[in-house]
Amino acid sequence: MKTIIFISILISLISKIYTQTVTWSRVYGTSEFNEHATKIKQLQNGDYIVMGTNDSGVQLLKIDSFGDSIWSKTYSIDNMTLDIELGINNNYIIATTKYYTVDTLALYVLWVDENGDSIKSNSYFISYNTDFILDAPRDIDKTSDSCYVIVGRTSLYACHDGFIIKINDDGDSLWTSFSYLDDMDFRSVVEGSDGCYLTAINGHPHYSVEKFDSLGQHQSVLCSLGGFVTHIEMLADSNFVYRSSGPVVKINENLDTIWTQPGIGCGDIAPCSDGGFVATGTYNNHLFLTKFNTDGDSLWTVTYGGGGVDVGRCVEQTSDGGFIICGSTTSYGTGSADFYIIKTDSAGYAMGVEEELYSEIVHRDGFMIEYLFSGSVKISFFSTLTDNLFLKLYDITGREIESNYTLKTEDNRTSLVIRNLNRGVYFFRIEGENRSYQGKFILIGDGYQNK
Repeated sequence: MKTIIFISILISLISKIYTQTVTWSRVYGTSEFNEHATKIKQLQNGDYIVMGTNDSGVQLLKIDSFGDSIWSKTYSIDNMTLDIELGINNNYIIATTKYYTVDTLALYVLWVDENGDSIKSNSYFISYNTDFILDAPRDIDKTSDSCYVIVGRTSLYACHDGFIIKINDDGDSLWTSFSYLDDMDFRSVVEGSDGCYLTAINGHPHYSVEKFDSLGQHQSVLCSLGGFVTHIEMLADSNFVYRSSGPVVKINENLDTIWTQPGIGCGDIAPCSDGGFVATGTYNNHLFLTKFNTDGDSLWTVTYGGGGVDVGRCVEQTSDGGFIICGSTTSYGTGSADFYIIKTDSAGYAMGVEEELYSEIVHRDGFMIEYLFSGSVKISFFSTLTDNLFLKLYDITGREIESNYTLKTEDNRTSLVIRNLNRGVYFFRIEGENRSYQGKFILIGDGYQNK
């Protein structure tokens, strides 16, 4: 009997060990760009997809449940306003704008696969103003019938109005509707339990939320003097909470107010499984996470960051009951703004910051190799010419492999960034008109060795 009791206790302890919430804090970035993470979503297998912006476009970063980089890709698309949603078949849907002419910026939706490669895209011209078109999305959400609803603002004659459009996974537009009054900007959308859609209004001081039915027909508008609304979410009890430049308000599906609480000045809110919600943002240059109960009372607040500027832009609850936060930091990393991602437990605790390896080896002739992030290496040398330079890359067997790289000249140095490499040993040769460079580097997990 004693043996059975001991085994039962041991199994219980093992179970607790393996179900413990994983926590970490990571920084991802390069010295070349300012990088700001704006959205993060957990995938079914526990990995995360992160969307952000850098100086050359829109960046997607895929990381595993421990924060290790799987891949990172940059897309040369407009990043004025954009959002990302998980797709139907393990893919990702990006909503942004695309320039066609100086006066034509249309809604642009891009589908990418689980490896970050483009699958298809489609443009939607929401505005019927022929003189100036500006269709800027703010939020994209997947609907219960496996379609997508997108809200934003569009130019209608001499003003901007909110729009809501529903598309299917083939990219077909199902319907489009516009805000009830002029000068409204839809910033966020959420689907209700009966198939309706509630949109957060930013731009009209007397209205907070507008409701549409499942076919996009206008239903009602919540009149409020609480300030511009920038985010709305559905809670576990099928009611809704929205934040504004004034208070935080909980409403039901009929747009009746349940309670009003003082403002929290946050960048994002997310529902929790216990009926409450969390908020993230920045206060006194520190990133914060605050937990609220179902009545809107604050339960706790945790701050993160260092001596620089740390900003929280997106948060969601994870499958293990913890939280994942993304934003940017200048406290850690390369010195410029870098992706800042924090995985906490249910009480907001997270391990200290672990920066992705960013080191530099300087050779006698001024030749340098830098590890940027997983799968990317930067090679630089004294030169002011990139014309007629080309790279040859070989694996350990001597086989030449195709490489994705970019060239850039700055401060009398030429930099060559090689991306999307797997672990292994690589030999390189950079050839130009008057001289050539050659060497070897080794990618081992999240680090590198230089020879």
